[in-house]
Order: sequence, then C-alpha cells, then structure tokens
Amino acid sequence: METPFAIAEVNPASHRRIREHGPNTLHRHGYQQVLVVTEGEGVHHIDGESHEVRSPLAMLVAEGKQHLFVPRKNAHGWCIDFSDDFLPLDSNLTFSPFLDHSNVPLGQGLLLDQATSLSQLLQATSTAPGPHALPVLRHLLAALLELIKAESARLASQTRLQRASDLGIFREFMRLLDRSFLTEKEVRFYTHELRVTSKRLGAACKASVGRTPQTLITERCMLEARHRLLNGQESIQELGAELGYDAPSHFTKVFRKVTGETPSAFRASRGPAPEFR
Repeated sequence: METPFAIAEVNPASHRRIREHGPNTLHRHGYQQVLVVTEGEGVHHIDGESHEVRSPLAMLVAEGKQHLFVPRKNAHGWCIDFSDDFLPLDSNLTFSPFLDHSNVPLGQGLLLDQATSLSQLLQATSTAPGPHALPVLRHLLAALLELIKAESARLASQTRLQRASDLGIFREFMRLLDRSFLTEKEVRFYTHELRVTSKRLGAACKASVGRTPQTLITERCMLEARHRLLNGQESIQELGAELGYDAPSHFTKVFRKVTGETPSAFRASRGPAPEFR
C-alpha cells in the first residue's frame, strides 16, 4: 500500500475485478484491514478455512493474515486499509494476528447506520484533496473502530453472562438429577422443577459439557448401575427394577449402549470389590 490509508467500495462493479483473481489467490497484507459489509453475502477465505459472510457485519483482518474475501453479487460495503502507524497504538488493539478473523455483527439499528455513515464519510474524505484530509480520516477511522470495539465488548459481555447462566442451570440440574434419577427419567420432570424450557436446559447442558439432558440422565443411571454391579448382590433383574427399568432387556440394552458390554459381562470381568479390614 503506497499511502497510509485507502478505502474501496464493495459493489457490483467491484465484484468482477475481485472474481478475476479467483478464490484460490490468497494474499497477505502489510497493513490492517476493515471490511464493512452492509448488504448481501460473500465467502471469506482465511488461513486455509472458508467462512460464509452474511451482512451486516464488520470483519477485522489483522496485518499478516493470509486471506481473500469473495463477495457475492448482492454484496455491498467498504474495504478499508490502513498502516499500523496511521492511528494511535490503542486503536489497533482491536486487531490480533492470533485470531483467524473477527466478525462483529452490526445489526439493523443505530450501529449499522453509524458504521455506514462513517464509511461513506471516509470514502468521500479520501477523495477530497487538502492538508486536512489525513487528520479527518484518522478521526473518522478511529470513530469507526471505537464503534466496532464497543460492540465487540458488548457481545463478549453477553457471552460471559450467558455462560454463567448456562453453568448455573447446569449445576442445578445435576444436583436435582443426583436426588431424582432413580425415579425420574424424563427431561420434562427436570424442566418443570427447574422452571426452564427443555430448549433452555438443553442449551445449558450442551454449553457446559456438550451432552443433552437425556444423555446425562441415562449416564447417571448407568453410573449407579456400575457401582451396584461391583458392590451389590442384586441380580441383574433386581438391579434394573431398582433403577426404574421395568424390563431386564431394556436395562441391559441401555447399559450396553453406554458401556459397550452387558451388565453380567461387566460384573464378571471385574469381580467383587475388594474388602478392607
């Protein structure tokens, strides 16, 4: 880049020039880049991966990342490039060379309007000659980056709050499960007691341990089954009944699915628990 700042509009006229290079022509930048996509979609190829891009959003591409953005015909926005020393250091902290890319959704309200207006002003100012053009460009770009940074921080805060909420629901579910698994095998019992929807409980369990509530219920039952098989004297039929399975065949089927072997094979292969005197 010959100048410390450059901006190009992404529109139907520019699509043809971009597509002539082909999606496999990746390149590295010696500068920072902001892609503000206000309409349409595209594909972002970056460091060996491809990501679907759906507007409106801002994409931050750090200096040195190997990438190529291929807009679709309906895509519109701006591609903004600037050198690392064009802005104060703290303005560049929005970028990280260790991230593949950072996508910040712009929504459909005030933030999108502000990002669009600032991008339009940047484009108009970049074509206006005069001694004050560069200082104005610096202020406008800093304002755009502050908007993106603030929205990124807000979304990160929401994510942290969501994770804390997920963990809280998951812990309450596991406490209730420990007390109730012998008699309650249905997810609806737990959602009723916890006063959450099945979708919310499922999301909390998935986010916390990557498994569904029903899987966790079954696994808790089978954990108890393994313990009793090693330490108890019940028959397989009696044990299945105590764990809430009416038919021994059903208990055996579930146990085998979870552990990979039948209850009798599990007991026989491990023998009785050692006695401590």
